[in-house]
Amino acid sequence: MADGVRRVHQVDVAELKQVAECQRDWAGSVKANRVIDFSDPRAATVGESRGRVLIARLGLPAPDLQRRIDDSDGGLLGFSDFYFDEYRTAGEFDGRQKYGRALYERTGRLDQVDLGEVLWQEKRREDAIRDHGHEVVRFVWSELDGRDSLVRARFLRAFDRGARRRTAL
Repeated sequence: MADGVRRVHQVDVAELKQVAECQRDWAGSVKANRVIDFSDPRAATVGESRGRVLIARLGLPAPDLQRRIDDSDGGLLGFSDFYFDEYRTAGEFDGRQKYGRALYERTGRLDQVDLGEVLWQEKRREDAIRDHGHEVVRFVWSELDGRDSLVRARFLRAFDRGARRRTAL
């Protein structure tokens, strides 16, 4: 919720911290401060916010959010939900509605959503990102809770490949 409030209402962190400081003797104020510190308005969806929590819980480094990924000429390949620069690894949170929503935002009409086309474009984007030396890790709603070791292992394998690519460049 903190990510969304900061994104939608453009709430100033300093103001939030000041209010929290005035209420520091209240129950939950320590947790509230941790939430404020952790919040990031660049998380575009609830799934991305929950993904950030998962990444932190897994002990992975904090990613850059909504990271622009360019080709060698500076042309845009795409944006990544999460990016780990040291490992040249993009993380993508996928929900079933993500792709339909993206097409709806372009056309403004649900009856014109061609999910096959959206998925094809996403596949091409991911191929281009990989072709330019980046790893891509995807995770979904069902992996946010209770599949930590699976998701962590997937990221660590990608980090290893990305780090090797980085040193080879």
